[in-house]
Amino acid sequence: MPYAERCQACGIYPGVKQVQMGDDQDWICPSCKQKRTLGPKAKYGTGSDMPKMASTLDDIAGEDERYLGVIYADANKAGQLALKATDQKQLQAFSHFLWDMVETAVVETAEALGLEGKYQSPVIGGDDVLLF
Repeated sequence: MPYAERCQACGIYPGVKQVQMGDDQDWICPSCKQKRTLGPKAKYGTGSDMPKMASTLDDIAGEDERYLGVIYADANKAGQLALKATDQKQLQAFSHFLWDMVETAVVETAEALGLEGKYQSPVIGGDDVLLF
């Protein structure tokens, strides 16, 4: 088996794509590459259905506010469900379905609460969502 550098983002999968991170060149896996591509699009509200995210905590809570709301969501047993896929096509379909559900939940929550430019999501991936 050939040697492969581990992904320098997740440390789990083989790093197969080299990307520039500051002054360094990191080897990352396809999954982390996709996250690094989608993350900025969601943050700046471009190329995604997601509303624009906040840049700072002041954008979220305002300078005079003392409270910060947190929403965490996790799809129970999504990993077990993914293991039932019998081929790559089923796994990919499940992954797209899961992403669509997560994206819809974030969009609907942000719209219902008027959070355009007033929320941040440091974690959107797999079956986990964290908003504040």
